[in-house]
Amino acid sequence: MKTTTSLTTPAIVVAFAFAALLGITLLSPGGVYAAVPTFSLVSDTDCSGDRCVEENTPPGVNIGDPISATDTDENTEEFGNTLTYKLGGEDAASFEIDPLTGQLITKAPLNFEAPGSEAGTNNYSVTVTVDDGETRDTTVTQVVTISVTDVDELPAAPVAPMVVSGQDDDGTDNTNESTMTLKVVWHAPDNTGPEITGYEVEYKKTTETSFDDSNIAQTGTVAVATISGLAEDTRYQVRVRATNDEGTGPWSLVGTGSTNKGDNKPPTFIDSGVFITRDVDENEEVGADVGRPVAATDDGVLPLIYRLEGPDADLFDFNPSLSQIRTKRGVTYNHEDPACGYIDTASPTKCTYYVTVTAFDGRGGSDAKAVQIEVDDVPEDPGVPRRITVRATEKSSRSLDVSWQEPENMGPPIAGYDVRYRQGSSGTFTTVVATDTTTTIAPMDDNLDDGDDRLTPGASYEVYVRAKTDGLDGQFSGRALGRTSVANRQPKFN
Repeated sequence: MKTTTSLTTPAIVVAFAFAALLGITLLSPGGVYAAVPTFSLVSDTDCSGDRCVEENTPPGVNIGDPISATDTDENTEEFGNTLTYKLGGEDAASFEIDPLTGQLITKAPLNFEAPGSEAGTNNYSVTVTVDDGETRDTTVTQVVTISVTDVDELPAAPVAPMVVSGQDDDGTDNTNESTMTLKVVWHAPDNTGPEITGYEVEYKKTTETSFDDSNIAQTGTVAVATISGLAEDTRYQVRVRATNDEGTGPWSLVGTGSTNKGDNKPPTFIDSGVFITRDVDENEEVGADVGRPVAATDDGVLPLIYRLEGPDADLFDFNPSLSQIRTKRGVTYNHEDPACGYIDTASPTKCTYYVTVTAFDGRGGSDAKAVQIEVDDVPEDPGVPRRITVRATEKSSRSLDVSWQEPENMGPPIAGYDVRYRQGSSGTFTTVVATDTTTTIAPMDDNLDDGDDRLTPGASYEVYVRAKTDGLDGQFSGRALGRTSVANRQPKFN
């Protein structure tokens, strides 16, 4: 018979004492290493935080050196283990981490001028946690500050300006003046940096080969300018560029126009002001009028001809004889989409399009009007929730678990859900409120004798769900059926 010999208690004591004398650390019965990983964070130089990243850095770019830890057990022959890293903290959603190296990685571009951290600053706080796969009941973390640094962001080039011979909007009769001046109209360009502080307008005759630096007119933040002292009935090319506190952007493409003839009074638009506004309801049908016509008046006998131009002109249809802007097939106008027009940090957070209407009298006279088309909000049904599922709650005969898919919502964000239910197919409904796409009806104990209004064991229920926004309640879904579990009473002796 084979026998096994085990160490006696005194022998174990001696073994541990001997190990202690030699400085050897043994595994506990639970297999826990004596050494845990440790961080030794070295912050980047010339950085206000531990790591720095330039604004507008695209996704997938490494942010400085890895946030790595060391472990004295790592890579040893007896106790080798692999360190893994996880990301947490207030601003973890803005970054990613390599789980094997601790390398922080950009997830989406960040904007210095519009900080997105939980603290509302350009210092983002994350927590890196390391795990060696062996150490138990010990969490090793390192708080890391990621600073977003400013990068000079110049305004983009404006779209080519409209160049016309129209008179100023001061209501005066300046027929003679229009023969020596040009009116230039444009729209603010994309600008993700500081607000635009001004524009430069440069011009030359079309017969000249290059622009002359002496022909630069400095103007304010309003995107319209008048160039004076020009030749009568002559074509000119004009270009524009914008300036902010971080520098001057590139020139636009050129716009071309002519000064008026001496015996002709140019047309003028009925609406006064540098810019005018037209409105359209969101989700408007194809071919609908966008406000009233952008019309001009003229003393001549020929009908005026209109043209629609500007940054967003291709997103609308236009009747050139009536100067009527209309909605276009294939374009969805959504009030809740603030990025539908040009990007400007100072623009309102709603959908606004930018176009220019130009009027020509056929005799050398012309005028232009910048138009901002604002998409008006219309209450939008959030839609009907889909795939309603009703199941008996585990270990309960008095409640039901309900889940569903959120509807295809085209309006404001969903604020919550109403879940109504009743036993059988008749009687009064009871409604509970849910903030997510799951809820439990009557989440209580299984005491069948306390006389409350919880669900009946082994009974069938019908359930309906609807979504709610801040402005409108949606329609209830179709009927979903579910049955509670049969009650399981404790056995009793007779």
